[in-house]
Parts: sequence; C-alpha cells; structure tokens
Amino acid sequence: RAVYQNPWAEFHLEKLPAKLAKRHRYDALTKKWSDDITIVKIEDRPFARGGLRECFRMKKLSQQPNRPHIHCLGWKNANNYVAKRSLYSSQNLNEESEIKAQVEIQQKCAIIAQAFDALKPPKSVTIVDCFMIQILPHALSPKSEYFFCERFLDGGAFEKHNSNEGSVETQRLTPQIFSAASFWLTRGHAMVTDVQGVNDLYTDPCLHTLSGRYGGAGDLGARGMALFFESCDTQNPLFDYLKIPKFQLAPSQICTRRRTVRHATSSADLWKSVNKRRPGGSSLFKKTREASNRQLTHDDLDAIETVLDTADTIAKKALDSFLQVEDYSLPHLAEEKEEEKDIIANVNDLRKINAPAVAKVHAALAELETEAFFDHNKIDTAAAIFHCAKAAIKGSEIAAHSLARWHADLSPGALLPRFSDLKYAYPNKAGPLLVLAAIRGDAAAQFAAAEAFLIPRWGLPYNKTAAKSLLLSALQNAKAQDAQLIPNLQAGDFVLASVDGLPHKAMIQRVLDDGQLEINFDYTAQFDGDKNSLSLLPRSRVLKKFNSEQELEYVSPEVDDTCILPPGNAGADLPPAHIILAKLAEIPLDEHRDDLTKYKQHLLEQAVEAALSIQAPACANIYSDQLAKLLASSSSSSS
Repeated sequence: RAVYQNPWAEFHLEKLPAKLAKRHRYDALTKKWSDDITIVKIEDRPFARGGLRECFRMKKLSQQPNRPHIHCLGWKNANNYVAKRSLYSSQNLNEESEIKAQVEIQQKCAIIAQAFDALKPPKSVTIVDCFMIQILPHALSPKSEYFFCERFLDGGAFEKHNSNEGSVETQRLTPQIFSAASFWLTRGHAMVTDVQGVNDLYTDPCLHTLSGRYGGAGDLGARGMALFFESCDTQNPLFDYLKIPKFQLAPSQICTRRRTVRHATSSADLWKSVNKRRPGGSSLFKKTREASNRQLTHDDLDAIETVLDTADTIAKKALDSFLQVEDYSLPHLAEEKEEEKDIIANVNDLRKINAPAVAKVHAALAELETEAFFDHNKIDTAAAIFHCAKAAIKGSEIAAHSLARWHADLSPGALLPRFSDLKYAYPNKAGPLLVLAAIRGDAAAQFAAAEAFLIPRWGLPYNKTAAKSLLLSALQNAKAQDAQLIPNLQAGDFVLASVDGLPHKAMIQRVLDDGQLEINFDYTAQFDGDKNSLSLLPRSRVLKKFNSEQELEYVSPEVDDTCILPPGNAGADLPPAHIILAKLAEIPLDEHRDDLTKYKQHLLEQAVEAALSIQAPACANIYSDQLAKLLASSSSSSS
C-alpha cells in the first residue's frame, strides 16, 4: 500500500505556534450553528490570492486541546486545511457575519449536491465540507480573527468547469449537468455554478438565487441563471439519462452556440457587467457568436410564430374570462409564497416545475438579448421575442405587458427591441395581452387596458364598467407609489434617476407645474446644459436624492444595493394617483344624476389633494376648475 505523502511537508507548518480557536459549523438542514474548541497552526502570509479572498495554509487537530501541551501534539500528521479571509468586507456585514454567510451558502450547495447524487449519475459529486474558524484573542492579537476553512484538495489537478457568468471552461459533462439539475431540484429558486475542484470534489461554488439576494457576492440572480442556460449544451446525454428537463432556447441560440472569452479582472467588474444592466451590453464579457451574420431560418420563424400564437391564445382566454365576470373584478392572485431562503426544502423532486421561476429566467434572457449583451453590434431579435413570449406563457406579467406594447408599436421596455424587421406584430393582439398582464397584477397594464376599453382600440371592445374596475385596481398601486416618492424635490438637486431600467446620475433642471421633472444627465456642464441631455421624467423615476454633487459622485449605482432596480420593465410608467382619479371622474356611468355628481365630486376632490401632495399644482388647478364647473352645473340643474 502506498504511503501518504504530505504535499505541504516542505512548508513545516508543524513548527508554527499553535493557537486556540473556536470552530463554528452550520447544519443546512436544521439551519442551526454549533461550535467547539480546537487548536490550529496557520501561516502568517497567504500562499494564494483571488479576486475576493486570500488563502492561508492551516493545520487543525481534532483532539480537545490540553493547554500545557498543545505545541507538542502530532502536528506532522494533522489534516491540511485552506483558511480563506475576505479581501473586501461588505458594507452591510462584519467579517464574522460575512464568513458565516459564505459557510451557509456552501453547505446549502452541499445539500443540493446530495440531491443530485440521489438521481444516481454516472459520477457522483461532493461539495467540500466547510466551517468558520475563530482564532481566539491571544498575547500577540487582542482581537479574534475569522477564516472560512475547508480541507485542502489533493490527489489531482484543480479545474474550473464553469463560472457564475455562464462561461464553460472544460468539456466535462458532469459539472454542467450538476449546475443544470440544481435549478430544477430547487424548483428554480437556486442554481449552483462556478463549479471547480479536483475531479468531482468541488469547492467554492457560487449560488444564484432567483431574486439575487440570498447567494452572496457572486449571486447574479435570474440573469446568472439565464447566462448559464444560454451556454449550456442540451445535447449533453446526461439530460436524458437522468431525466432532467431541458431549458428551451430559441433556434438561433442553439445554432450559434457561443464561445466565452472572459476579460473581467475582479468580482466587482463581474457584478457591474452582469447584474447591473448596462446599455448595449457589457464591455467586460464578450460572448461571440460562431456565426454572428447567420440568416434566420424557417425553424427560427416557426418557433417565433408558435410562441406568439400560444401567448395570444392564453391572452384571449384571459380576456374572455375577465369579460364574463359579473362585476369585472380582477381575480385574487395566489402568488407563490415559497421563501427563497428555504431553497433546499423541496430538493429531490424534478417533477415539480415552478413556472414563475422559469418565466423569470426567460425574461432575463429576453433582456440580455435586447441589450445585445452577447454581441455588442447585433441584437438577436428572434431570440428576444422568443424568450419574452415564453416568459408571458409561463406567467410573467411584465413579459405579457412588453409583448402588448410591442404589438401596439409602443416602446416595449427592457425585454424587447423597439423596432423589428420581423413582421409578427399585430395591434389587435395588444389588448388581450394587456388584460392578461393586468389580471396578473401589472398596475401600469391595468391603466393602459382601461384606456383601451374606453377608446376602444387594440382588439378590446368598448366597456366602461371593465375600465372602471381596472382603474380602481391600478389606483391602489398608484397611491402606494405616490407614498414612496421622494418629497420636496427642487431644481439643482442631485439624484439617481431611472431610464430604461438603469440608474443614472443626474441633476434636476426644473420641476414642472404638472409634477414632471426636467432632468439633466450632463450636469457637469453649465447649469443650462446641453438640451440633448435633458429629459422629462415622472417623479417616480427618481431613486435617490443627494445633498451635493460630491456625494452623488461618491456613490456607485452599480454596487449600491439600494439602487438595484427590478429586472426588466415593460416600458410604461404607472401614472400618479391624481391622473387615475381624474380618469375615473370622466367615465360616464349609469347612476342617478345626484349620486353621479357626488361620486365625481369626491373623485375630483381626491385628485386635487393627490396632485398637490406630489408637487403638481397645475394639475390641481385643472381639477379644481372641473370641480367648480361640476358643482355649478349641479346647482343650476337643481334650481
């Protein structure tokens, strides 16, 4: 039998001073921490450094320490560990909390790996066990030191198989199928990527969660999942062997499989380029098509036509159901309430497909294609339409609204390109899709559908009662939106403002009487600025206000979590409450004249108050005039 050769023998860690430490372990199933006392020997200088952490060689003994003799124990044969310490601490976490979060993430990934092994793959996978070491205060260090620790991987070459931004590093099948399976095993709530290690013993994985909030610094949310599926080879025979679902891509994506060239130098660069959306794609990660000038085939066009027809059929059924309800009330949406924090609660069942999660990933792919993320000079319009329609089919209200606006030749927002050479847009399909989005809870779609019922247009019939129901539903959301607006905005304020779903640094040039803001995005120029840099925006687009230009310059929208916008938008703003109230007052209803007057009077009084509350005095004056005319007309009629 071969004698074990210690790969770290030459570094003589046994000669280092022993240190008393506390080991903190996390059980991902019970969600509980436990700790015990141990002893370690650790180098003072790191032997490796990455973008996020630096690594130290460490030995640990499992015996309970006997303080007078801890330097004389059998250190030569003690296990080798890698102790990792963060280079950059989060603004929101101290070092201890940050390392604990990393341990929790890796231990969750280990549970997912166990679920994958239960599928009986040809080669099983293991995520290395990890824990946190707290070196207790001693004579040379009055403060505790914290390290993320795991066993040193020996016995083969260390390989990185894929990354958390979608690149495929090796030709091996098992790591890729593991990442794909992790999505389905967690019902779409999570995905394990950045798979790396020795053979199929993996370490330091990244965990994408659907919202991008629970997987730490490398969590790119639904966009990270989309990037993986876009580069995942569905011809991998393990998909069929393990009966793992295949995420459906557009034919143009399958035929032009991308090769990834990675240019990022740090995790901060990765975060900026992938998670915080940039117009025109990322300058840090280029995924180039093998045939970027490829012409669309019949398969491309057939796929687009099929998904658009399916979305249209679903929308028409939703419209018919809505119009058959006696009072046109919107259904109470039973939203999925599963906590993403409990991502391991439902592992082991591939049969439970979580349609809302799949819809979010399709929407993320549509958004990436619309940004020309994979090719800076060419938007894959066919792929964007395909994934937007698939997202709408799977239940996304934003995707349904975007498709509606695309059919109506309006700006479709982040999920679809504004103009398209493909002749599949039909205005009469816009109305049913708007109603579908409205039923699913999109407040801006509720307002747009109500207007379409009143005109009528886009395939919707005239129906004032349906319009009233939709407006009343949108009003509740508009009031909530108004309550969250930043108060007392004025000319000269420095702000972050949202344009096309992206935060931009800007200065308020003017506050108009109707409540809109004239925003100057070239605020470093003279105060009158370049007229081309000025935009009229509603107050709801202002994300943050700053006390000075210096304070604004210090803030980075790409890394400030408070500036993260929801992924994707349908290109339409929900108007403030006063506009919806005024619109309700315009609807001719069948009530008795006196009751109708009181009803309209009440609406207009609310509209005046709502307009003044968001700095829109011109609108308040208009409603006051309408109210005076209404009361005068009522008085003359009664006399």
